[in-house]
Amino acid sequence: MKRLLIGIGLLFSSLVLAQNSIISSYHPYPKAKKIPVQSCKSNATGFSCPHGRVLVRRTAMGEQQITLDIFGQRLPIRFETMPNFVSDVWNSDLNQDGKADLIIKISWGGNGIIADGNLTVFALSSAKGHKLSTLDMVTFDPNALIFLRGKPVVLHTALVFADSRRTGRTHSFWVFHPLEIRGSVLLKNQSPIWIQYTTKPSHGRTNKLTALEKQAALKADLIAFFTPMR
Repeated sequence: MKRLLIGIGLLFSSLVLAQNSIISSYHPYPKAKKIPVQSCKSNATGFSCPHGRVLVRRTAMGEQQITLDIFGQRLPIRFETMPNFVSDVWNSDLNQDGKADLIIKISWGGNGIIADGNLTVFALSSAKGHKLSTLDMVTFDPNALIFLRGKPVVLHTALVFADSRRTGRTHSFWVFHPLEIRGSVLLKNQSPIWIQYTTKPSHGRTNKLTALEKQAALKADLIAFFTPMR
């Protein structure tokens, strides 16, 4: 019941923050330099980018089929369970090697705060062509792409409930894992940042949880990071 009530509260607070993205409202590094991106244009066949395209079609059974065509390389994007639709595609040089990369956001759809749940595919350039990595996130937009200490980073987002002995209550938190973009891979080599989810934007780290309480909450939540393709 406690988590149900919190969920109802999150629905109302999400309405308050509807005009802003969740990431910008709770960004752990609000003053960080952003990685420049360019939105790709949607068309009848999918999305067209300056350096590639994303082809989207539906089979007779209604299954969504997605293919990335970049620098002449055609890469199918298939998962065991496919999200509902490709919502956005961006063009960028994420790994700073001078060659274009693509970001493909495939959304599950829904209502309330979970409406932006998605699998976001990162097509990162390498000497042998582009390689795909997919992050499973509660929300994603270009505000998650930043430089930290001069290195390009994507912030993985998760919404976690945790019990606090200090307050004697259960609270909800945005947990941001900075993933370094190094070459054609995403590296999970930094500690997560916890910011309490409140009705007003906030960028401050929480002091309501101990390290052990954070560990227990993460273990119970079973956060997904990378989703394999089939």
